[in-house]
Formats: sequence, structure tokens, C-alpha cells
Amino acid sequence: MARAKNEARETAQVLFFQDYSQKEIAKALNVGEKTVGRWAKEGNWKNRKQSLIISKEQRLQELYEELEELNAQIRSKPDKGNQGERKYRVANITEANIRRGLIKDIKDLETDYAVGEMISIGIDFTNFLKKLDFDLAGKVKEAYDGFINQQITNKKWQK
Repeated sequence: MARAKNEARETAQVLFFQDYSQKEIAKALNVGEKTVGRWAKEGNWKNRKQSLIISKEQRLQELYEELEELNAQIRSKPDKGNQGERKYRVANITEANIRRGLIKDIKDLETDYAVGEMISIGIDFTNFLKKLDFDLAGKVKEAYDGFINQQITNKKWQK
């Protein structure tokens, strides 16, 4: 009995992340709207959903801005000397490590799919589909959730 309740709660959360209303979730799972509302509040679903849907582009933009700020800070340092006629500025070890980490994070984001991005695509698709066929949307959501979980298990997506 407890296992079935936990499975219903987990399914409700996934549906919530896919923009189903509490009423739709309650109907699909044959539970009360108040129960779904309590689960959402206890699980902090609203905040968790927000963190999942931050787009890859937003994260990349933030990293690029942080890298530019770091480079500007390094450029504003006094000159370290001359190399022929050219003056140069050098990052200290902390700045160099931070820059290296930012560059790696940018490369990873540019070459890998982010779980949040794929979930966002799934949400958009199931929202489209549920307007056409609510039951089919539920089945597709189940298959898509399995796909996401398999990709995470296989460590295809690291972010």
C-alpha cells in the first residue's frame, strides 16, 4: 500500500514538472486535489521545477559573463613587465584555476545535452500532446521518463 502511494506521489511530481495542473494530476491518478497540493507543498515541487527548466543558453550566458568579468579583472592589473615592446598581465594561480574551470564548464555545456534541457523539451511535447489526447500523453510521458532515467543511468548526460 505504501509503495503504491509513493509511486503515485512520484508520478504526480513528474506530471507537475510537465505542466499538468493539480486537477489533471488528481484525475489521472484518482486522488484528491488536496492530496496533490499537499504533496507539491511538502516536496517543494514549484522551486524544484524552476531549477530544472533553466535553459542551457541561460547557463552558458552566465558562464560567459563570469569569464568576461574575470578577464576584465586580469586586464585591469598593473603591467608585469615587457616582452619586447609588448606589455602583459598575468593571472594569479587562483584566477587561472577559476578561468580553467569556467572554460571547461562552457565546453561541457556546449557539447553535452543537459538533463534540464531534455526535460524541458519533454514538457513542451507532452503539453502539446495532452491537448490532443490526454491518455496518450500519459503513456508518452511514461516512456519519456524511462528514456531520461536510462540516459542518466548510462551517464550520457553529466549536467
